[in-house]
Amino acid sequence: MPRASTGRPTGGLLSRLGSRMYHDTHRALRNVARDIIPQGLKLRLRYLAQYPSYQMRLWRNFQYDKRRFAHWSSADGRPERRQQLQAWIGADYHKIEKALALRHPRPGFGRGVVTRLIDNLIRYQNEFGITPEPADIVPNNIIAERQTYRPGDSPPHQAIGTDDVVHIALKTIEAYLRFNREHGIEYPFLRRKLDQIAEATAARHAPHAGRAHRAHRAHREERHGQPLGQQPAALGGDGAPEATSPAHVGGGTHDIRREQVLAHARRDLAPFFASRHSIRQFAPDPVPRALIEQAVVMAQKTPSVCNRQTSRVYAFDDPIERRQVLACQRGNAGFGHEIQVALVVTSDIEAFFTVGERNQCWVDGGMFAMSLVYALHSLGLGTICLNWSVEYPLDRRLHTVAGIPASQAVIMMIGVGFLPERLRVTQSPRKALDEVLHWGMGPDE
Repeated sequence: MPRASTGRPTGGLLSRLGSRMYHDTHRALRNVARDIIPQGLKLRLRYLAQYPSYQMRLWRNFQYDKRRFAHWSSADGRPERRQQLQAWIGADYHKIEKALALRHPRPGFGRGVVTRLIDNLIRYQNEFGITPEPADIVPNNIIAERQTYRPGDSPPHQAIGTDDVVHIALKTIEAYLRFNREHGIEYPFLRRKLDQIAEATAARHAPHAGRAHRAHRAHREERHGQPLGQQPAALGGDGAPEATSPAHVGGGTHDIRREQVLAHARRDLAPFFASRHSIRQFAPDPVPRALIEQAVVMAQKTPSVCNRQTSRVYAFDDPIERRQVLACQRGNAGFGHEIQVALVVTSDIEAFFTVGERNQCWVDGGMFAMSLVYALHSLGLGTICLNWSVEYPLDRRLHTVAGIPASQAVIMMIGVGFLPERLRVTQSPRKALDEVLHWGMGPDE
């Protein structure tokens, strides 16, 4: 039988009444505190309450950055992976190049550096092998497609050209030996080591060199629509040299004349810089991939530490992939759906090998990204720089979504598209010159 009512409130009603009384009391106390506690003290109390959480988040993100750099760099002095050893080789050959580019190089300079360089080349040959350099040099006005490719895809004919740094190093050593020979200095033991590397490379790849070369040539002819021997000259419409992908160039130095540089450098670029805006209204027209490739080739002239060229670009023009990548970035609300190509600029941490270079990826990658933005602007494309100042869980998410190797630090994203006929941009006034430019060592007057 149902229990007779006692006339007292049920447990559920008591709970609701208690909860309401609690919230009313809390609200009343909060109102009193608002009236009697000074604003400065309230801010201080809020800061003290949030400080432990802030310190924990900061520590976790520092640990994430430290573990990543310690794992992927060779700052411990032990280059073990292919990319790491290439970085050591690249840094040493560039030291030789820089010395050869001085006004009066000292004969016999850098013998220890060259010896270490050749020893690392021999180690590279023994551990990884050296692929032969292709006989056909890529024309200067054609992008070397292996340097930017979508994650998940392998670069076309990956075996060709993966050892560019090694080939440039070998040519740089040849230039070094030639310079010293012209000054009466011979290094027969270095010559013997170079011959040893060349013989080992030829012996290893002799059965496959012809097939690899034919496949490489056929792929490029199919991609660019005409035989390699019939490619147009590497000059722009005004006679200016086209941007050159630096993958297939010699090592050492070459001479140029001042008028060659000034003929193309003396241009009023103030309107060019002033006309670039951060675009948040894009035309719906698809962007040809050739324009993105051309811009990347232009950006490859960006300086980098010891010419290590650590920057990489991942391009997404597929609508689904583009949406997934942009969803990881929290600054494109309201216009991200208008972006036609999403670019992710990264820097390869495996190319760094000192503790002092722990922040170098942001320097090299940031400079490359700016060059890329201006290159895209010069080709008539609008851009929006999308920052990547995030904590480690979101950084890991983007690496997974975009298929970016864990060894690469994400620098930033760039949204790309054509400009509509009319659009609205922010004014974004710039600071006064005296706030930015400071002359001399003393304080400004």
